Amino acid sequence: MSFERGTGYCFFDAFRPGPRQRLEWAVFSTYSLDLVALVALLMELADVEGEGLDAGDVPFIQAIEKLGDKVTVLCQHGRISFPKTSAHRILILLDRFLHKVPCDEREQSWHAKIGLAKYNRTDGATAADGEWRLWLGSRNLTQNTDWEAGLLLVGRPSRGRERPSEIPGLQGALGALLTRVWIESARVSTALAAMRGLAWHAPAGVEVETIAFRQGDDRPALLAPPPGVRYRSIMAAAPFVDVGGLNKIVGLPLMAGGEAKRSIVTTRTQLSRQSLVERANAVGVTLRLLAPPAEDGATTLSDLPPLIDDKVSMESTLSSGDGLEGNVVAGDEGLHAKLVLARGTRKNMNTLWIGSANLTGRALEKSNAEIVARLNVPDDVAESLEGFFGSARRFEPKKDSIEETDADRAQRELNEQRNALVACVTFTLVTEGKTVKLVACRVPLEGAVGYTLEVALLSMPRARRPWPAAATEVVLAENLPTKHRTDMIALELRGPTGEKAAWTQQVEVEGFDAKARRERDHEAIIDYLGHERAMLLFHATIAGKPGDSELTWDGRQRPFGRATHKRPGIFGLTLESMLTSWARDPETLTGDVREAITARIEILRRSLEERPPSDEKRAEDLKNLNRFGETWKVLLAAAGREGR
Repeated sequence: MSFERGTGYCFFDAFRPGPRQRLEWAVFSTYSLDLVALVALLMELADVEGEGLDAGDVPFIQAIEKLGDKVTVLCQHGRISFPKTSAHRILILLDRFLHKVPCDEREQSWHAKIGLAKYNRTDGATAADGEWRLWLGSRNLTQNTDWEAGLLLVGRPSRGRERPSEIPGLQGALGALLTRVWIESARVSTALAAMRGLAWHAPAGVEVETIAFRQGDDRPALLAPPPGVRYRSIMAAAPFVDVGGLNKIVGLPLMAGGEAKRSIVTTRTQLSRQSLVERANAVGVTLRLLAPPAEDGATTLSDLPPLIDDKVSMESTLSSGDGLEGNVVAGDEGLHAKLVLARGTRKNMNTLWIGSANLTGRALEKSNAEIVARLNVPDDVAESLEGFFGSARRFEPKKDSIEETDADRAQRELNEQRNALVACVTFTLVTEGKTVKLVACRVPLEGAVGYTLEVALLSMPRARRPWPAAATEVVLAENLPTKHRTDMIALELRGPTGEKAAWTQQVEVEGFDAKARRERDHEAIIDYLGHERAMLLFHATIAGKPGDSELTWDGRQRPFGRATHKRPGIFGLTLESMLTSWARDPETLTGDVREAITARIEILRRSLEERPPSDEKRAEDLKNLNRFGETWKVLLAAAGREGR
């Protein structure tokens, strides 16, 4: 464990299955969410390729279908950013992974950042050989490259003389997390019972003393020191600080006399508050500066490029690994880590608090959902963190004080209006005949003079519609194709002087049950892949192997020189090869998989039949598809006879 430059690791890499491992389930918690970052995480969890956002479109669909009932992401309601990609129509398939937490951000936020995953062995080992991974820290599931800090613990069943770990607060935190996402209490109980027998392994030399997870009325102290301990110095860092948080730092016990001192690293924006600076001076807290964190930036609805029908021509603002590989450009990072280091009076006795909580009263004392671990760390870890703190220059009031500008004030007021809109207005998508309407429980911007709202389905963001004044509904689409059905909408709020905020949120949808969602998925996947890549997906699924394609998931040409698949048709998909693959691993073709392939064959057939007769490839493609369909029926019959 170290806080020196170049020693960090990618959050997404931490959850990639190891050799001979397969993910059983995973639960993640984040405040803000970027759907493109979620794509990168899913590709790591599925372990279908090691190329992140440069992975192909067929492996992307395989990853979604492999993980559909295994992964859940908790997110603050209204904090899904509008994605920086042209591939909006396929991102709607990610709705199966999302679970919104409807906190009213005017009072509290779901701010806990956690990852918990369970892995099984694929080589026939017993359940006792499984592995759990727990991560907690400051990182949201976004693409930012700011300074972040987190703790990764690896749990394995204790053996021999190794005893299960007894970390106060851990079981309660994990139970509270799982209860939020799993309906079956028996499943939660089973998971907790298994984790009680684990030995959790921390970084070398680090001891996990407690874990405090706060939500709702459960409010454990997040910065409680060990009993009877006093420190010779206390250093803290967070992008957001107020007087309430500063008082918590002042409340940590320092040894009497000597050179005992306290310091806080934060941003200029926070130190523009005169009350905070005056309080710091009064209690002897040194203030230091680093760059603020980047905004969780997103394309706005009005900034979308023109509609491009050719998938190969899609443009993406992402480069390989952009924002997903840690701090890639030295000196450009903003501060997003939340840390408090208290140096002890004895060798290798230092307390480090690490987690999601900023140094604010709302985070440390009031209603936010937060998680913080208290660690005992050795001197070398403490010294590397002191080096990080030391890189921040001292705050000079005359030089560094800033005043809120008109633009700052307008943006702050826009955010307040956005939070009120998300908290107070419930939206429902309603289908009447062939018309899809978005209906609000009340007039969305009632009393908000000068503000305008535009809305769209995430699958059709260019078809945005202005919300009529004094109205409670707006028509979003006529004759909406099945492939575009979704429970995710895109919203853009614009203020009186032109400032904008865009985001995505899930809403209620009438009649969008599990069956309708499956039908949507089949149609959307065939539309996304097209005829040739759909055949590649069939081939890979039946063979039980990762697929391949010359295009990335968002339509870019892949940069790694993989072989291009030219019109694969049904080549390689013989009855013999299908039966061989199925006999080798019958679990490859489960009932759900067989149903999906059968449904998609019919969708492909309809799409080919709708091509104009002048299309030179129409007859050949139909002939090949029909030949494959007959072979597929033989395999289904064989599976039925075997009762599999």
